[in-house]
Amino acid sequence: MHWRRLGIAVSLVLVCASLAAAAPITLTIDPSTNAPVPGSSVDVTIRVNVVDEDPNDGFLVDLAGYSFSLAYNPAVLQLRHLTDVVDGGFLGGGNFIGPSSLTPPLLIGDSLNFPLPGVTGSGVLATIRLFALGSGDAMLAITDPLFFTSSIEIFDPLPVDIVSTGGVVVQPTAVPEPATLSLFGLGLLGFARRARR
Repeated sequence: MHWRRLGIAVSLVLVCASLAAAAPITLTIDPSTNAPVPGSSVDVTIRVNVVDEDPNDGFLVDLAGYSFSLAYNPAVLQLRHLTDVVDGGFLGGGNFIGPSSLTPPLLIGDSLNFPLPGVTGSGVLATIRLFALGSGDAMLAITDPLFFTSSIEIFDPLPVDIVSTGGVVVQPTAVPEPATLSLFGLGLLGFARRARR
């Protein structure tokens, strides 16, 4: 009975430890504002953190190439120009590829020229300027992430954690009500009358 409990406890610890292990790459969707109004712009920065948690394990974890798609609600946000997607420079002058279409999802990628070593650390992969069209939830999301290391031994894509610092909810433009305008006008008349005296 004692060995059975010990076996169950060890199994639970191992399962929890495997679930707690973070992916070597973390992507963060970071909008410049979470509450724009229609007609304004939102700069969405895609940040990356690449960590080789065990540099002595024989597997190199660095970033040598990536692609991902940025999805959002096209009724709320719009990409107006393909040039509004800008390389963040994390890979240092690789072969940045921006989207070929103005409609989401926007496919974005970059790679280093082989046999350059990959990059570790934190930085910006891309910045995307989107324009708010109407009110609603933009539902920003990264889909289809493929991230590769410079190590020839690893052909499979690296695991990626995706974090969002907050969605973008476009607020309706405030329009003053007629009663508010009337009170404002009466206040101005009162000031004008008082200034005459």
